[in-house]
Amino acid sequence: MFLIYSIISFVILVFYSVSFEFKFYSHFIISQIAHGVSGGKIYFCLIYFSVCFLVLYFKRNRKSVIPITKKVLWTSILFIISGTLSSLCSYIHYIIKYNLPVGSYAFHFREIYNSINYFPHIHTSKLYLYKISGLTGFDRFLTNMDDGRAFVDVIPAIYPYLTAISTIYLIVAFTFYLIPFTVNRWDKKFRAGIAIITVFACHSIIKCLSDGGPFAYDFIISFGVLSVLINSRSPEEVMLFVKKRVKVFFWATFLILSLLFCLDPYLGILTYTLKHGLAFLAILVLIYFITIKKEFKKRLIFASIIVGLSFYILYNISAKFFIYIRPFLSFVDSGTVIHYFHYKGDKLPELLRNGKLIFKDDFIDIYKYKTERKEKILGIYRAFNENPYRNRHIAIMPVDREKVSGIFAEVTMLSLKGAKIILPTTGIFQLNLTKKDLDKMNFYAEMVFNSAYFPCLAKAENTVITLLDENHRFVMYYFVNRFLNYYGINEFIFIPFGFYSNP
Repeated sequence: MFLIYSIISFVILVFYSVSFEFKFYSHFIISQIAHGVSGGKIYFCLIYFSVCFLVLYFKRNRKSVIPITKKVLWTSILFIISGTLSSLCSYIHYIIKYNLPVGSYAFHFREIYNSINYFPHIHTSKLYLYKISGLTGFDRFLTNMDDGRAFVDVIPAIYPYLTAISTIYLIVAFTFYLIPFTVNRWDKKFRAGIAIITVFACHSIIKCLSDGGPFAYDFIISFGVLSVLINSRSPEEVMLFVKKRVKVFFWATFLILSLLFCLDPYLGILTYTLKHGLAFLAILVLIYFITIKKEFKKRLIFASIIVGLSFYILYNISAKFFIYIRPFLSFVDSGTVIHYFHYKGDKLPELLRNGKLIFKDDFIDIYKYKTERKEKILGIYRAFNENPYRNRHIAIMPVDREKVSGIFAEVTMLSLKGAKIILPTTGIFQLNLTKKDLDKMNFYAEMVFNSAYFPCLAKAENTVITLLDENHRFVMYYFVNRFLNYYGINEFIFIPFGFYSNP
């Protein structure tokens, strides 16, 4: 089974890399395991799973497994602490330095690169990816991924290097020692399921060192699950371990949730953690109960647990389907207007070589394209060679374009190209700045987008936000980034806190 799991993971990786359709339709399911929609997380997840199951195949006999001593175990724990502390400290350094709110999403733009920071999903610790790839010359292959380079002038080098050391050690220790040791302690009839759970947990812990932090839901769940599995070798020992430490698990959970509530009384962080954490925990618990199904004496209770967990997981998957997949399977009518935001230096799609240019500036051209027949939205994205999960250029314009969209935000300018910055009025975008802390180049901003060129902001309406709506929002964010960058603001932090649409 280990070899089969490894081959399946590798085949998925190959299809995900070469097939547009496979990548699109599998992405929202794989992201349940990789805990994010970025391609980098997915690639790492699939590669790690392939390698771990292959190692388990070659170490499937107990005699080939090196026992984990207390010294090795505590060394691993120390590196987990070191990695998570460097992640958390980089975030604390970041928000204190620029006086940023804890409960908000902070978009950091540097040149044409960007990253997003959020307390339960820290990204400042990603900088080690850029540092390491820069030393090896691999950084040019990561330009389309968030490798933390946006923070290169902001975060002290000690944090990414601590993260790098911790990550490298844990990848080796988990893959070649901890995972084989944990899995092979169990009876053969349980190993296939226990292996999946263990690899899930170890992957999440390693991933969270650079992408998530110690208060990410997947790190919290995985650390708890791994601590149970390491100290058990049968279902009976699992129950005994949990019973003995039920107070520890209860108070640890209570303190973490209380901290999240104190940091954000509006319940944004707490809701995010509970929603995604319970969904991930349900997957691991379902795999565990299926693994030990023959040990259950009371079949009715077992069936109820399996049905309940399956329903909850399917509910979450279906909810993601309606957000991530279904909008792109919808059709637009013939004559639907599509705007393509082409920035100087980017490659222009062949479809627009003879397209209609409706706006031109020194840094951007906006093209207008009309569909000639009824077309699927996913087909439009593919025709323009645009990633549905990372759109920055396409805006599908609604029939009614009378609404003016606007964003209220806090902007902190970090790096200026010149002593004097002049932001012109483009005719399609208006930026109104009000000083907040002039000494720190900190402003409140209102950004007004002309509806003749930009899509409507669904986030301002009382409707469910889909990935298509998020793509339209990022079209605006990316425009703001390129606009400010071209006119002299090389690096800035952008915190949106309000959206509106005016008739």
